[in-house]
Order: sequence, then C-alpha cells, then structure tokens
Amino acid sequence: MREEDGAIALEHAKLGQRHLKCEGSPELLFTENETNVQRLFGVSNASPYVKDGLNECVVNGVHDAVNPARVGTKAAARYVLSLEAGETQAVGLRLCPTSTDSAPSGPKFERIFAERIREADEFYATVIPSDLTPDARMVMRQALAGMLCPSSSIITS
Repeated sequence: MREEDGAIALEHAKLGQRHLKCEGSPELLFTENETNVQRLFGVSNASPYVKDGLNECVVNGVHDAVNPARVGTKAAARYVLSLEAGETQAVGLRLCPTSTDSAPSGPKFERIFAERIREADEFYATVIPSDLTPDARMVMRQALAGMLCPSSSIITS
C-alpha cells in the first residue's frame, strides 16, 4: 500500500510491518502477485491486476494493468532516467521497520550502505577461495548470492 510520504508499506507474515523508502519521487505501481490465467489458459482472472501488470504498464504503456488505488501484493517503484553513453546513476531504496526511519539518501544512508558492502565482502572472503582469478571470484560470488535465502538476508537497520 502507498504511504503519504511516497514509501510503500508492506506486511510480512514473519517480519511484520516494513516500509520501502524510495529516494526521490518514483511512480509507485501496484498489482496482485497472481498469474495471468487469461493470457495462459484463456479463462477469466480473479483480479484485473495480475503479476504481469507491471510489465504491461512499463513496457507496453497499459496503465489500466496496475491498480489505481495503489494497493496490492506486488509493487514497484518506477524511475524514468535519461543517461548518456557510459553515464551511471544510482537511486536509493531502503527497507526499514518503521515509517519514521530516515530516507534512502544522505550521510546516514551512505554509511549504512558502505557497512553492508563491507560485511558482504567479509563474508564472501570466507567462502570463496582466494586463489581464484578476479573473474572467477565474481562468478562464484554471484552464484552464491543467488542461493541465499531472501528472508534470512533482509537487512533493515
């Protein structure tokens, strides 16, 4: 559900209430995390807002595919960025336990982000052999990251 400050409020069965704070003013899109059975099997969807509604809205411009009430079990923060060749831009997102936690920008956010990168580097240094090439270490790190359980790796401080 959309909050007044532009964050996304969510409820998790084990973690309780959380808030996704989004830097700037992205367009917040909401739908249900339900399969589009109309597209797959030709039968009616239980909701007009199915999981591929985000793709329909962003890629195909079908704005009716997302819930205008800004509620649902699946959400996205849509940033429209224009970049020149070779240019980079970052946007901050912060998952936090309370709506009063600081925004995903500024010195506190940068400090927390740098700390999490350091912690991740320390962890991977204990499980990836140091005699691998830098490319092989990166491949192994990415493979291991894909195997971590998302619910155990949520960091909210």
